Amino acid sequence: MPYAVTRGPVTRLMLDRAPEGKSVNRVRKLEISRSRERQYLLLLVTETIGVALILWDGVPLYRQVVRQISSHRPEPGIVWWAVTAVILLQVSYWLRMRLQLPVPWSGHPFIAHAILFVGRISFVFATSVASFVFLNNFEKLNLPPHRTVMLLALLFSMFCWTLELDRLGKGLAAKPEPRTGTLDSKPRGGARAGSGRPS
Repeated sequence: MPYAVTRGPVTRLMLDRAPEGKSVNRVRKLEISRSRERQYLLLLVTETIGVALILWDGVPLYRQVVRQISSHRPEPGIVWWAVTAVILLQVSYWLRMRLQLPVPWSGHPFIAHAILFVGRISFVFATSVASFVFLNNFEKLNLPPHRTVMLLALLFSMFCWTLELDRLGKGLAAKPEPRTGTLDSKPRGGARAGSGRPS
């Protein structure tokens, strides 16, 4: 290293001005950026697992109720798949909001359109359930209060996931920001510091 490692404010100032110090700072920023990308992916996958639980168990149940609405009776007890899905979705969504994790990619318009399409299609199920239960057959179904609250929580969770996909799609559709340089980049052109040339 071109700079001696000693104690004192002068040496610390020299280390701060050293090229190695700048490289270390850039490496740290890159590591933080990659860590936030991994956090975003983990939370997005967790939300998607929650939605998969809702669709896997909810779609067959919805079809059954539609076919047998006159004879359908809600089963007593707690629907654990619904509770699990709501917890996964709500915890992941609001944790991502709290951490303010940005969309880690951009410049992929086709993938962005595909994700926005999936978000719109998945929410069709939520709107269909809401219309069928609350607008047309709420008195016939005679849902207990805790089932009504759980259904609203499921619909709200699906809405949050749709917002997440909308945000992801818009981020992917955006133009990528130009890179200002890499770890090994050096300034080009212009007068060097201390050369004595007038600016």
